[in-house]
Formats: sequence, structure tokens, C-alpha cells
Amino acid sequence: MRTLLPCTTFAAVMLVATVSSADPISVGDLIKFQSSTGTIGGGAFLVDNTANGTGVDFTTFCLQMTQHIDYSSLFRVGGITDFADDAGGNDPLSTATAWIFSSFRAGLLTGYSANEIQGAIWTLEDEWTSSAGNQAVTPLDHMVFEKKFSKSRIEIDDRFIGRVVPAIASNSPLEKIPTDDLLSGFLQINGDLRQKNNQYLLELAKKSDPKMLFKGPFQQLGNSQVEARFADTRTYVYKGKEVDKQVHLGFDLAVTANVPIVSAEAGTVVHASDLGIYGNCVVVDHGLGVMSLYGHLSSIGVKVGDHVEKGSELGRSGMTGLAGGDHLHFTMLVGGQQVTPVDWWSKQWFEDRVRRKIVAAGGV
Repeated sequence: MRTLLPCTTFAAVMLVATVSSADPISVGDLIKFQSSTGTIGGGAFLVDNTANGTGVDFTTFCLQMTQHIDYSSLFRVGGITDFADDAGGNDPLSTATAWIFSSFRAGLLTGYSANEIQGAIWTLEDEWTSSAGNQAVTPLDHMVFEKKFSKSRIEIDDRFIGRVVPAIASNSPLEKIPTDDLLSGFLQINGDLRQKNNQYLLELAKKSDPKMLFKGPFQQLGNSQVEARFADTRTYVYKGKEVDKQVHLGFDLAVTANVPIVSAEAGTVVHASDLGIYGNCVVVDHGLGVMSLYGHLSSIGVKVGDHVEKGSELGRSGMTGLAGGDHLHFTMLVGGQQVTPVDWWSKQWFEDRVRRKIVAAGGV
């Protein structure tokens, strides 16, 4: 773990060696900036390795708005692989870190402290230098737009909770969901179990294939009608009283009963069994942290580890889990976070927001 230093004193520890040394800086060493041969806050700095007294020149910069380096403070070197720059070559991380730095200086990254920005750079450096060093990065231009999402009221009755609660409780015995009080059981499923299911998806994302398995935009279930959209805020009403409120993180797509459900793109099956509120569920990993989820299936026709192509059948639609009728609950996940599938269904969005950036970073 790295210790974040006070905002007015710490410098970025993106160290690029400019002068070789017989006894270089090592991970865990305490170092101190002695002098600057460039502009204040940037350029080449002489770094004193207090562990063995050696001095090595490094290129770095400070992230502070004040552009201040505290030459009296000690800095512990983190686990970053240094990139030799003797010939004046470019640090593979310079594009990404320089973009973050310039954006911070320009005041575009409002709401973030210098420590948080520094942490982001450390994360970048750890990720991109932890393997063989044959990776590249590119800055991701982005703009956030405010968007209003729909709201809905869902009436639940004894017939509905009498069907779903015992079934989900039976498939989730460790949750100890009450079946003698069906409303309490429903609220536990809709709240606690929902959170646990989504946490499971976050953990699943950590196992995503580092290779890009998908080839293009994802496909929506053919001839399907949209019954519910992403980020719909649902208020649940029981016997005229509001009893719960949750956000629906996916699209509900319906055709007819028991229709074939196919993979939206190529990938590897990483989950193929019951998953709480999603009932019989298949999750396909498409690589690079991108996954797709298919919920409420009546049957599953694949197993974990199976490779699937775009259009491969995964199972049949149904109404297992927390479903009121036969439909497919479909969502996309990026890094385990559920995101709207609408973008991923768009060829134009995919080419501009995904493929273009992967190509810019040296990918396929």
C-alpha cells in the first residue's frame, strides 16, 4: 500500500530513469528529492536514495496546483516498474498521466482532490506495468450528461409473492428467507439478496479474460418488445401501501413464452445456474471486464467454461427468480457495474466509444 502524502507536499512517483545507476532505486526504498533541473513541479529531479546514499536522476512531475515539491519530505517507492528513458524515448504512460495532469491543472477535474488524482495515476501505473510491459494506454475523452430515468409503481399481491418467495428461498437456503411471512420474505429478497447478487457480479468481473473476445456491437433479443428499461426506479405497492423501492438495472425483453435466448456477442460462460433475484441465469464474459447477463430463464443449455459465439443459444426464456411473467432480463456489465445495454447495441456508439479507443491504445 502507498501512503498518500499531504496535498501540498507530495510528488508523483512516476519515476522514469534518465541516468543509470549501479545501485538503482528499489521498491520500498525511502527517497528524497534533492534538486530540480527543470521547471518547478516538472522536469528532471535528482533523487537521493536514503537507504544507500545513491543519487539517481528521474523525470517526474508534481500534481499540485501550486506546483510545489517539498525537498525535505521522504517518499517511499511503490511497486512501479521504471521505464528507461536514456535515449529520450517516451514513457508508455506519459499520454495518460499527462492528460490527467493537464486536466487537473486546467480545473476540469473538479470535485477531486490532488490525492485522488494521484491515486488514479498510481492505479494506472500498477495496472499497465504489472505484466510484461507490452501494453499501451490512451486517454478516454468523456463528457457526463444529466439524464432522467423513468419511475414506475409495481403492484404486488399474495399470489405473486406466494409464488416467488418460496422458490427463491428454496434455491438460497443460506439466506434463511422467511416463508411464513411472505411480505417479509419478499422484502429480504428484493433488498438484501439483490445486493448480494450484485456483489457477486462485482467479484465475477475480477476473473474477466484480459483479451478482447467480442468483435462488434452486441445484439438485442430478436423481435423483442421492451417491457422495462434500465435504471427504472420502482416503487412496490402491497395492498395499497408502498413497501419498498429499488432500481431496475437492466432491460426486460419479451417475445413469447419459452423462446431461445442467444448470446449477444462472443465470449465465455462464467455463470450458468440460479442467481437469486435473477433466477436461472447465464453470465457471459466478453473479455476486458465486459460481461452480459441473461436472467429469469426457464432452462439453461450451457455450462461454465463453454465458449459461445454471437447468436449461440444459452437457454430458454422463463419467469424464474423475481419475475412476474415470461421475459428475459438482460443487462451489460463493465467491471462488474451494470450499465445500460442501449449503447452496446449501437454500432455507431461501439465504433466511436469502444473500438476507436482500443485501436488508439494499440489493440485490435
